[in-house]
Amino acid sequence: MLKKAIIPMLVLAMAFFCQCEKDDLLSPADASSSSFEKSLDGNGNGNGNGNGNGGNGGNGGSSGTYGDLLICSRTADGIPIYEEIFNEEHGTTDYYILPIKVNISTNELLRTPSQMSYVTFELNEEGEVIDDDPLYDPKEVEFGRLNVVRAPQKVIDKSLAAAVTTLTDIDVTAIRTDASGRLTAIIHNEDWIVNYDNDPTNDEADDKIIDSPLENVAIYQELMGNGFTGVLSFLNQYFSNNDVLMLAAGALAGGADKTGKMIVDEVAYMNDWLLKFDTDNIPQANNSPDIKGRRYFDFNSFNYDRYETYSDKYVRIMNLNADGTWYYDIQSLYKMVNWSNPNVLVSYGNEKHNITGFSNATDDAIRVIEYIHSSDLIVYSPNFKN
Repeated sequence: MLKKAIIPMLVLAMAFFCQCEKDDLLSPADASSSSFEKSLDGNGNGNGNGNGNGGNGGNGGSSGTYGDLLICSRTADGIPIYEEIFNEEHGTTDYYILPIKVNISTNELLRTPSQMSYVTFELNEEGEVIDDDPLYDPKEVEFGRLNVVRAPQKVIDKSLAAAVTTLTDIDVTAIRTDASGRLTAIIHNEDWIVNYDNDPTNDEADDKIIDSPLENVAIYQELMGNGFTGVLSFLNQYFSNNDVLMLAAGALAGGADKTGKMIVDEVAYMNDWLLKFDTDNIPQANNSPDIKGRRYFDFNSFNYDRYETYSDKYVRIMNLNADGTWYYDIQSLYKMVNWSNPNVLVSYGNEKHNITGFSNATDDAIRVIEYIHSSDLIVYSPNFKN
């Protein structure tokens, strides 16, 4: 009798397990918006990192898949450098990315002696990494909160509408950016003006920074696809077309983990998933799409300079005197922020230019958010001067 009862339970358990595996393989287009929204925690955190080298055949793989998400060797435009391996069994040529060697202890990427490129792992005849180096491993790109890019388009559209509603509210008198470049709706008087003197009699705290990860991802998608020609056309009265990519970097930083980092690979993977290359008039880099059909945004016109961006942005820091009183110290963000170690980031060619410059601009914006959020005693205002 016990044996008869156990068998149906095993069958039911196996069916449940198979369904779980099937659900894990759903593409973003297959996932329901309601189940996706319920799966997010308050910060939109998740874990969608892929494994392996994902070598598809000569026709390439689908750009909607989530495999081979490794840090790999790329051109200055962010396009992977593939190794061709002939498959004798099928008589086809397969293409595999070349994972970069990443130090297990420091997470620093191993550069070639010339410092112009990176050392990559060798692959076997199956395209698998020959991981025979005890000091280095291939490393997956860590997306953290930016796993929200896997949301169905209708979820992203809903988030964009919410952000637009905030930015176009009847009480909004202007739109600016916070220290990191995130869009900020100024309500009535500007908080940064009335509060920077710390006078409680004129205190106001109703300006609204767009800080939702999903809303920032939605803004990023719209800026990269349509600039100020689509639903964000109202931003034309506050910014110029030259500001679009820096605003996009701020939005991308707003969608990322405050303690994470941004690298070229993450930007490249996300753009292929998120941007509507087939419907929007999006400029593509040279040799895009690549051999696997993946698309790459043309960042060739982008330039970024950390000093120019942050040397004239100041924060006020409250410090405690020995006698228990407080004093204010005004310092530039350029001086105070703990910028990322460049050896753990990815750089191709000029670190201020192209997709490398864009990923560095985004990483810097993340560091600024992290720094300002690290203490209530640190306050930013565009009105602070040293």
